[in-house]
Amino acid sequence: MSPVFVSLPTLVELKLASGLTGGPDRLKDLADVSELIKVLELDEEFAEQLDDYVRPKFVELWSGIHGSRRYVRLWRNKFLTMRVSSLEEMIGVLEHSKHSEHSVEELKSMLRDGVVLDPGGGTADDYALLVTTDRIVAERYGMEDESELWGDWSDDS
Repeated sequence: MSPVFVSLPTLVELKLASGLTGGPDRLKDLADVSELIKVLELDEEFAEQLDDYVRPKFVELWSGIHGSRRYVRLWRNKFLTMRVSSLEEMIGVLEHSKHSEHSVEELKSMLRDGVVLDPGGGTADDYALLVTTDRIVAERYGMEDESELWGDWSDDS
Protein backbone atom coordinates (compact mmCIF):
# COMPACT_ATOMS: atom_id res chain seq x y z
CA MET A 1 0.00 0.00 0.00
CA SER A 2 1.48 3.36 -1.01
CA PRO A 3 1.49 6.30 1.41
CA VAL A 4 -1.32 8.81 1.26
CA PHE A 5 -0.55 12.49 1.46
CA VAL A 6 -2.84 15.44 1.96
CA SER A 7 -2.32 18.87 0.44
CA LEU A 8 -1.17 21.73 2.64
CA PRO A 9 -4.58 23.46 2.53
CA THR A 10 -6.27 20.19 3.58
CA LEU A 11 -3.80 19.69 6.44
CA VAL A 12 -4.39 23.25 7.67
CA GLU A 13 -8.17 22.80 7.41
CA LEU A 14 -8.03 19.56 9.42
CA LYS A 15 -5.84 21.13 12.11
CA LEU A 16 -8.05 24.22 12.37
CA ALA A 17 -11.28 22.22 12.49
CA SER A 18 -9.84 19.97 15.19
CA GLY A 19 -8.66 22.97 17.20
CA LEU A 20 -12.03 24.68 16.88
CA THR A 21 -14.20 21.70 17.79
CA GLY A 22 -12.01 19.31 19.75
CA GLY A 23 -11.98 21.01 23.12
CA PRO A 24 -9.03 22.10 25.26
CA ASP A 25 -7.00 18.97 24.52
CA ARG A 26 -6.91 19.90 20.78
CA LEU A 27 -5.53 23.44 21.18
CA LYS A 28 -2.16 22.06 20.05
CA ASP A 29 -3.66 21.80 16.56
CA LEU A 30 -4.09 25.60 16.52
CA ALA A 31 -0.51 25.99 17.70
CA ASP A 32 0.57 23.67 14.88
CA VAL A 33 -1.13 25.94 12.35
CA SER A 34 0.62 28.96 13.88
CA GLU A 35 3.94 27.18 13.43
CA LEU A 36 3.10 26.33 9.82
CA ILE A 37 2.30 30.01 9.18
CA LYS A 38 5.70 31.02 10.57
CA VAL A 39 7.90 28.25 9.17
CA LEU A 40 6.37 28.14 5.70
CA GLU A 41 5.85 31.94 5.65
CA LEU A 42 2.22 31.51 4.59
CA ASP A 43 0.66 34.79 3.56
CA GLU A 44 -2.80 35.98 4.52
CA GLU A 45 -4.11 35.13 1.03
CA PHE A 46 -3.52 31.44 1.80
CA ALA A 47 -6.85 31.67 3.67
CA GLU A 48 -8.64 31.88 0.31
CA GLN A 49 -7.77 28.21 -0.26
CA LEU A 50 -9.50 27.15 2.97
CA ASP A 51 -13.07 26.16 3.74
CA ASP A 52 -15.32 29.02 4.92
CA TYR A 53 -15.70 27.35 8.34
CA VAL A 54 -12.00 27.55 9.25
CA ARG A 55 -10.95 30.63 7.23
CA PRO A 56 -11.66 33.22 9.99
CA LYS A 57 -9.54 31.26 12.48
CA PHE A 58 -6.62 31.11 10.03
CA VAL A 59 -6.85 34.89 9.49
CA GLU A 60 -7.01 35.42 13.26
CA LEU A 61 -3.88 33.29 13.82
CA TRP A 62 -2.06 34.95 10.91
CA SER A 63 -2.93 38.43 12.22
CA GLY A 64 -1.76 37.49 15.69
CA ILE A 65 1.62 36.58 14.26
CA HIS A 66 2.01 39.45 11.79
CA GLY A 67 -0.34 42.15 13.00
CA SER A 68 1.92 43.76 15.57
CA ARG A 69 5.08 43.74 13.46
CA ARG A 70 6.08 47.14 12.13
CA TYR A 71 8.54 47.74 9.32
CA VAL A 72 10.31 51.08 9.17
CA ARG A 73 12.53 53.18 6.95
CA LEU A 74 14.35 56.29 8.09
CA TRP A 75 14.02 59.00 5.43
CA ARG A 76 16.45 61.91 5.61
CA ASN A 77 16.07 65.15 3.75
CA LYS A 78 17.23 68.66 4.60
CA PHE A 79 13.86 70.09 3.53
CA LEU A 80 12.05 68.29 6.35
CA THR A 81 12.73 70.99 8.90
CA MET A 82 9.13 72.09 8.37
CA ARG A 83 6.89 70.17 10.74
CA VAL A 84 4.51 67.85 8.89
CA SER A 85 2.12 65.34 10.39
CA SER A 86 1.43 63.04 7.45
CA LEU A 87 3.12 61.51 4.45
CA GLU A 88 0.79 63.55 2.21
CA GLU A 89 2.05 66.80 3.77
CA MET A 90 5.64 65.63 3.49
CA ILE A 91 5.19 64.93 -0.24
CA GLY A 92 3.63 68.37 -0.69
CA VAL A 93 6.61 70.08 0.95
CA LEU A 94 9.09 68.10 -1.14
CA GLU A 95 7.19 68.74 -4.39
CA HIS A 96 7.60 72.50 -3.87
CA SER A 97 11.31 72.23 -3.13
CA LYS A 98 14.17 71.45 -5.47
CA HIS A 99 14.01 67.86 -4.35
CA SER A 100 14.60 64.89 -6.63
CA GLU A 101 11.51 64.00 -8.64
CA HIS A 102 12.46 60.31 -8.23
CA SER A 103 12.29 60.61 -4.42
CA VAL A 104 8.90 62.31 -4.56
CA GLU A 105 7.59 59.60 -6.89
CA GLU A 106 8.89 56.90 -4.54
CA LEU A 107 7.10 58.55 -1.61
CA LYS A 108 3.87 58.77 -3.65
CA SER A 109 4.19 55.07 -4.48
CA MET A 110 4.76 54.25 -0.81
CA LEU A 111 1.68 56.29 0.12
CA ARG A 112 -0.43 54.36 -2.42
CA ASP A 113 0.84 51.12 -0.84
CA GLY A 114 -0.27 52.19 2.63
CA VAL A 115 3.01 53.44 4.11
CA VAL A 116 2.49 56.22 6.66
CA LEU A 117 4.57 58.74 8.53
CA ASP A 118 5.05 57.44 12.07
CA PRO A 119 2.36 59.24 14.10
CA GLY A 120 4.70 59.64 17.07
CA GLY A 121 7.78 60.47 15.06
CA GLY A 122 7.11 63.58 13.02
CA THR A 123 10.04 65.00 11.08
CA ALA A 124 12.49 66.13 13.75
CA ASP A 125 16.10 66.84 12.76
CA ASP A 126 15.44 66.35 9.03
CA TYR A 127 14.46 62.71 9.56
CA ALA A 128 11.11 61.05 8.96
CA LEU A 129 10.20 57.55 10.11
CA LEU A 130 8.09 55.79 7.47
CA VAL A 131 6.07 52.79 8.68
CA THR A 132 4.05 49.84 7.36
CA THR A 133 2.80 46.57 8.83
CA ASP A 134 2.74 44.84 5.44
CA ARG A 135 5.82 42.62 4.96
CA ILE A 136 5.52 42.60 1.17
CA VAL A 137 5.32 46.40 1.01
CA ALA A 138 8.29 46.59 3.39
CA GLU A 139 10.37 44.38 1.13
CA ARG A 140 9.44 46.49 -1.90
CA TYR A 141 10.84 49.65 -0.28
CA GLY A 142 13.79 48.23 1.67
CA MET A 143 12.14 48.71 5.04
CA GLU A 144 13.40 46.87 8.10
CA ASP A 145 11.64 45.06 10.93
CA GLU A 146 11.47 47.68 13.68
CA SER A 147 12.45 45.22 16.40
CA GLU A 148 15.62 44.31 14.49
CA LEU A 149 16.48 47.93 13.74
CA TRP A 150 16.04 49.34 17.25
CA GLY A 151 16.24 46.17 19.33
CA ASP A 152 14.00 45.42 22.28
CA TRP A 153 14.11 48.51 24.47
CA SER A 154 12.38 46.65 27.27
CA ASP A 155 15.71 44.90 27.97
CA ASP A 156 17.15 48.22 29.23
CA SER A 157 15.08 48.24 32.41
